[in-house]
Amino acid sequence: MKRILIVEDDIALCTLLAHFMRENRFEVEECHTLKDAHIKLRLFVPDLVILDIYLADGHGMDLAHKIRKESMPIPVIYTTACSDKETIEVGNFTAEDFILKPYNKYDLLAKVKKNLGDVPSKNIRKIGRYGYIPENGQLVFQDGSYETLTYIESEILNRLSVDLGKPIRKADLIDSVWNKDEKSMSKSLDGVIVKLRKHFVKDPQVCFKSLKNYGYKLMVNPERTESM
Repeated sequence: MKRILIVEDDIALCTLLAHFMRENRFEVEECHTLKDAHIKLRLFVPDLVILDIYLADGHGMDLAHKIRKESMPIPVIYTTACSDKETIEVGNFTAEDFILKPYNKYDLLAKVKKNLGDVPSKNIRKIGRYGYIPENGQLVFQDGSYETLTYIESEILNRLSVDLGKPIRKADLIDSVWNKDEKSMSKSLDGVIVKLRKHFVKDPQVCFKSLKNYGYKLMVNPERTESM
């Protein structure tokens, strides 16, 4: 799992961004000051840094200069609300990428994946017209388009697809992800299945079949004789 260090003095934004990146299968550390960023750079050893340029206790570019000076193989993506020509020019010169606030979190995610060289694994599990990559949670359609599942969605799909065509008890699915009792998490599991069905909407052959009073079964059914 790739590591991301987020350096952002807007605590609420930092928390939301960290949660989003974790949902997309990254290990994340957060810090809100330049001082803490220097410490966590050494202790956490990230694969990529999302770095606010203007921090309360200093300039984010100082951290980027340190990374360059010490030849650390860590790409930096600057974030800032400043759109003046000088900031953009310096930012483009001292970091691998740059995004202006307010930004779309999916645009930032695309930049993160690009700079990490997020290349699909060879371990692709075929599910109908889709290829599923358990290591990074990607679902690739036959036309080359892809989606990245959340951690929970990917874990449930992984469990079902390993035993493709076989019924899996709800309790076993819940235990494999949440490690909690079936009664308390049953509705959460049902909600994940609903989302997975939407992810596979391009292929009507793929069926997440509900088994009353038992669990679920993932099927690739060309004739679609059974209800989803």
